[in-house]
Amino acid sequence: MSYRTAGPFPRSPRGLARRLRRGAAIPLFLLALAPRLPAQVDSADGSGRAVDRWLVSAAFPAERADEGSPLAAPGPEGVLPDRGREAAGIEWRLVRRDGADRFRLDALGAGGEDGAGAAGGGEEPATTGPRLVYAHAYVRSPSDRTIRLSWTGVDGSRVRAWWNGRPLLDVDGEPRESVAERPVRVRLGAGWNTLLLRAVQGDGALGFGARLLPDATAPGPGLDGVRVQASRPPGEVRTGPAPWIVVDPAVRATGHLAWRGDELLGSVAVDVTAWSATPVDRVRFKLRAGGTEAEAVARWLTPGAPVRTELWFPLDRLERAAGEGRPVETELRWAKQEERLVLVPPEEVPAPPDEPIRLVGWQVREAPDSEPPARLEPGDEPPGRKGWLLSGEWKVPDALAGRSLSLSIVGSPGDYRVGDRALGADATSALLCAPCAKGQKIEMLARSSAEWTGYPTVSRALDGDARPAGGEAP
Repeated sequence: MSYRTAGPFPRSPRGLARRLRRGAAIPLFLLALAPRLPAQVDSADGSGRAVDRWLVSAAFPAERADEGSPLAAPGPEGVLPDRGREAAGIEWRLVRRDGADRFRLDALGAGGEDGAGAAGGGEEPATTGPRLVYAHAYVRSPSDRTIRLSWTGVDGSRVRAWWNGRPLLDVDGEPRESVAERPVRVRLGAGWNTLLLRAVQGDGALGFGARLLPDATAPGPGLDGVRVQASRPPGEVRTGPAPWIVVDPAVRATGHLAWRGDELLGSVAVDVTAWSATPVDRVRFKLRAGGTEAEAVARWLTPGAPVRTELWFPLDRLERAAGEGRPVETELRWAKQEERLVLVPPEEVPAPPDEPIRLVGWQVREAPDSEPPARLEPGDEPPGRKGWLLSGEWKVPDALAGRSLSLSIVGSPGDYRVGDRALGADATSALLCAPCAKGQKIEMLARSSAEWTGYPTVSRALDGDARPAGGEAP
């Protein structure tokens, strides 16, 4: 797609002369005598390494923000920008200030930085109203590794990022649009990687910034040997690392509850992001917490898009593990790769008293399609159509004893039998027991009459002054 600008940044006489000279061949012995670039070093305060040189596009009207990235993923030479040349219909200008991690672009027309640190000169861009610009940089790494990338806007500018051609997204699939720093873990591929920012002007100046930071949770060399440049590197540019899964080191308690057999279950969530040239399928998790294990599988992870996976544990063991601060161990397997990590446990495991409790552990007796699992666990999809015949048996755990328990089948329609009682065709709820005694058995039979959007749930209420023996229930 060709992008038309509303007024390019003025080109300095020095930049124009450099551009005219670009086509001339340079003897190899002169290249050997050329001065070395200054070494790029990390900040002394541990704040990482500034991305201090960029190729910046001309300004566009902010209304063009919906058009996304003008650059395809790294590939053919013509898709990748270089200073003074056109790529994707845009001409790119070098903007550099050694050690700086913030760039205000309103000064580019008068006193802004260029490749030599000199003033640009000329007139202001003709664009009126809010503007947007793209900024591009190349990042070289000696090996595949995990680092953190932080980017931000200046004076309210909103900034999105693309890493190796992939948009960096939130766990809900929406682009991460930052006005303040929000470090994310990214995977560097051996060789050249690409970083693209898009800054949309807010109420103040138009500007952006970015830094590379080591990831203390990932073993490896950190930023050793990593360097940033604006000019397009020679030869092939990598499209990313070998397939790898990056795990957020913090385990999150969700507050969700489920009831299976005689156990009350609580869940935690783990965020993982795939990094590769193509989506990664079947990432298997095994998580250990409180002396017990839980397993899950994530399907078709899009590179750069974090996925939140929920895993279920007996609630009492999960609470004990969180209270004692025990580390959570995980094993991940994907594409013939395996990694073991120690994760940070949640500080507490909330169990809100008004949280509906999912009824899980249903035995599949009949299914209209392919062979289903013998028992539906919390992480399994509920019946996707009518005709499933399910049965289940639950015993009231200590945490629910003394409560009135009511069944809700909103979102899981069907013909139900609770013990000897058949629920009416229009029923959406039913009382299970009031008050319920510890160990009391509840049996159910259900045939789905349409697709289930979730499992049947149980709500609880306190009867009089009855309390479970262990204290207040969740």
